[in-house]
Amino acid sequence: MKSNYTILIFFVYLCGGMARGTVVNSLTSVIITMYSKLTNNFSTTGYIMAFLATSTLIGSMLGSFIATKIILKIGRKNSLIWFSFLAMITNLSSMIPVHWIYLIVMKMITGSCTSILITTIPMLFSEFVAPHLRGIFASLISLFITTGVLFSALTEFWIVHSSNNKIFCVSFIPGAVFSALVMIQSFWVKEQINEKQSTNLVNTIQTLSTEKPDILSKKYRKCLILAIAIGPSQAGCGMNPVVQYASITFAHIFNSPYSGTLGQVLIISVNTVFALIMLPFVRKIRRRVLWFTSIFGSIVCLICELILELITIPETTRQLLKIILTGLCLVFFCIGLAPLFIVIQAEIFPLEVKTQFMNISMSLSWISYITTTQFYPLIPYWCSYIMFITIETVCGLVMFKYLPETFNKTLNEIRQLMLIEDTPKVNLKETNLC
Repeated sequence: MKSNYTILIFFVYLCGGMARGTVVNSLTSVIITMYSKLTNNFSTTGYIMAFLATSTLIGSMLGSFIATKIILKIGRKNSLIWFSFLAMITNLSSMIPVHWIYLIVMKMITGSCTSILITTIPMLFSEFVAPHLRGIFASLISLFITTGVLFSALTEFWIVHSSNNKIFCVSFIPGAVFSALVMIQSFWVKEQINEKQSTNLVNTIQTLSTEKPDILSKKYRKCLILAIAIGPSQAGCGMNPVVQYASITFAHIFNSPYSGTLGQVLIISVNTVFALIMLPFVRKIRRRVLWFTSIFGSIVCLICELILELITIPETTRQLLKIILTGLCLVFFCIGLAPLFIVIQAEIFPLEVKTQFMNISMSLSWISYITTTQFYPLIPYWCSYIMFITIETVCGLVMFKYLPETFNKTLNEIRQLMLIEDTPKVNLKETNLC
């Protein structure tokens, strides 16, 4: 019975990640151009393009702000059912060509809904899945989201071969389908599988603190610093805008009218393959080794891309080297920044303040994603690379100083490393993610 329920949670996790990935990548520059030809009410250059491209991210940030309160108020099961249903409706509504403002509103709502889903689903594995599977489940989310992005890119590749602009609506169908699957499966999700364990968890939180913790106090200083640094460190490598605008960035690499879309599929394929390859290493290699190898490699690739933009070489050669360096940057992204982003947050923040600090980290992550994606098409590429390098370097140095090694450590041991003041030890063995 327990193994059957683990399988159910796995498929909820799979469909939730796929829904998220297909939603994030459903409104690329190609789809926006096709939409504009049907509505004839906006230009596909400048700020409108940037706002459309970031609308899902803005909605995701808003969703992360309200997710915790909603989940606590209506429960995990109801959150999954209602917000997957709303995500399905808004995806289907996006298929109607009305106006670019209408499309922004629909994508913001969809982003908010899938953000709440991605916040809710990890709570299921952390409580219900066997301890030896928790690490894998925690890092699977990046693989499933990446797979969803690839699925969306392949759908777009098929769309661009059509001469009918109305076919743009197909790009929103995968997000609607996977959201519907999450909704259907969620009817069998249990709010609490072990009432005794849930009660003990509540009692543990009450034992840790008799009053609301002050997250600005000296005791939680390390937590606050890392919460501020983790989010931008993942978003700052610039992978989201590169993938989002791949059809523009790689428009001249191949001798084909579909060059940009081919480049996008190639880049996302590399990302998906290495996300899969790196999955077992999360349980075998130390967190700091993976994380800082990922940051250092990303910075080196970004510096090379910056140099590539500043020197004079044939355009074909530049484009070829650019896609190779972007692929390498994605490889390094998959080594640590992608799979460990949620894992590290779940491990380092003490239980009584985990929600607050994860909210800070996720909010700053969305702000960084929105900022980098918004400015990428509006400023020269070399300026974008300077922005990416600066964010990665600053955040990397901060995390190198403060991030403890959590590999094979219990949450109680990690708690002692994270808090500046000595605090009573609490047995959190059952909630260990390692």
